[in-house]
Amino acid sequence: MEMKRDNKHILFLALMGILAFTIAGVVNGLILTQFELPLGSIVEGTIWGLILGFFVRDRFKIWKVVIAAIIATFISYFLGSFIGLSLPVPRYISYMIMGIVMGLIFGGIIGKLRGAILFATIGAVVFLIGGFLYDYLPIYGSSFMNFFEDTFGPNGWVIFAPAFIGIFKGLAMGLALGILEKRKI
Repeated sequence: MEMKRDNKHILFLALMGILAFTIAGVVNGLILTQFELPLGSIVEGTIWGLILGFFVRDRFKIWKVVIAAIIATFISYFLGSFIGLSLPVPRYISYMIMGIVMGLIFGGIIGKLRGAILFATIGAVVFLIGGFLYDYLPIYGSSFMNFFEDTFGPNGWVIFAPAFIGIFKGLAMGLALGILEKRKI
């Protein structure tokens, strides 16, 4: 019986990760329409750190989750973008690098070395798949994208992109957090 509850908790944290990152992505997109990326990434990290931190507050201190989220989000955006733009690789490879960096930093702060390895591995796989889907799915012109453009005007794609990318970022970080809790590292 204990195993089922743990697996449900992993699924719950994965879904809460998706929710947290999607909300944070929309707010980041709203900030990006008026300001620059550093402020957006700091606010995005704060929001998803607070939301996920709330659900794991009995195991991890909320402030530690928030600080880890801010640092991981900020550094992973810039390092993933820098490497992705510097190398002649497909764009989804830069998402994979972003997942590795975010996982190493967030997992390292939360779960030390074993946490860093777990988060980086899950981050690499899920971010790679998500980046591939983002690059190759016909999402622009879809009804989901049209909703953002109808709601937020011609800059709707600026809000849509971080929200859509937040789906796989949240899945990766929530899933890894659930596995980390189950393993009780």
